[in-house]
Amino acid sequence: MFLYREMIDALTPWIAQQTGGSMQLGIWAVLSLAAFGWVGVRGMTWFLFGRFGTPALLAILGRETVKHEGMVGVGAREASIDNLHGPIAALKAETAWFQAEAHKVFELISLPVLQLLAAAVNFAVVTITSRPMFSLPFNSLDDVLASTPSLSGKKAKVQSQPAVRLQSEAVR
Repeated sequence: MFLYREMIDALTPWIAQQTGGSMQLGIWAVLSLAAFGWVGVRGMTWFLFGRFGTPALLAILGRETVKHEGMVGVGAREASIDNLHGPIAALKAETAWFQAEAHKVFELISLPVLQLLAAAVNFAVVTITSRPMFSLPFNSLDDVLASTPSLSGKKAKVQSQPAVRLQSEAVR
């Protein structure tokens, strides 16, 4: 109660200022306000932390773990490891969804620019060779990759290998 009396003593000038000096607190008023403050703080502490806070606080001070009813020490870690698989799988699913959405957004941003570039290249190629280089419009990035000669060269090599095999089989 000494600390609360000091708090009320510190607040006494403020109370006197707010009341215009008409209210002067004596020793009994200071002690009663300190007692009410003490009961209020202790009551609120008990109300908020009485049931659950005390065991946790004692466990922290004693450097021990808090044990609840029905809790097993060794199996708890194994159960917590099993409980991690669900959130990790959910995180992986969210990551896959985010990557798919990012691919869609990238496609929406880049396709108009690629359409313009392909139209400009087609104009130049048509004036020289009388046939277009790209078949427009592009509907997805896969269409762009499939119709680009430098990137589809890998596919052409894969397609040319069966022809080589057929020729080598015909020679035998």
